[in-house]
Amino acid sequence: MFTGSHTVKLDSSGRLVLPAAYRESFIEHCEEGVVLTLSAKLFCAVLIPDRLWPDLEAAFKASDPDERQKHRRYGNLTKIQMDPAKRMLVPLPATLRNLIGVASGKPVTVVGIGSDYLEIWSEERFQAYINSDIEGGDPLPQGIG
Repeated sequence: MFTGSHTVKLDSSGRLVLPAAYRESFIEHCEEGVVLTLSAKLFCAVLIPDRLWPDLEAAFKASDPDERQKHRRYGNLTKIQMDPAKRMLVPLPATLRNLIGVASGKPVTVVGIGSDYLEIWSEERFQAYINSDIEGGDPLPQGIG
């Protein structure tokens, strides 16, 4: 189960080292690697063990009400193979980094979402989101994002 949140920094190449608190459990749910994509409704990336992707993909397809959300999710989807040592060093493509507002050397927040996946947020956006009273729609206050 993936719970809690942890702040880490991207390395100089824009890669995320998976926090130790998630690493072992996350790797147990992987066959060959992970799926990385943009969350269709939030301003974060989603990191999903490849073994769980087919079930989550079916749920996403059933809940994505419009084409724009599908374009966000599938247009930014990357499948990442684990290296032979099973290190979880996740490269975040530049386009995805720009969309979620993260940069090399800056803090990012990794959030565990139950038994399914992890979210990757810019620290600023995550704090704005959890401190917001807004439900649905754009969860970020004006000027953020």
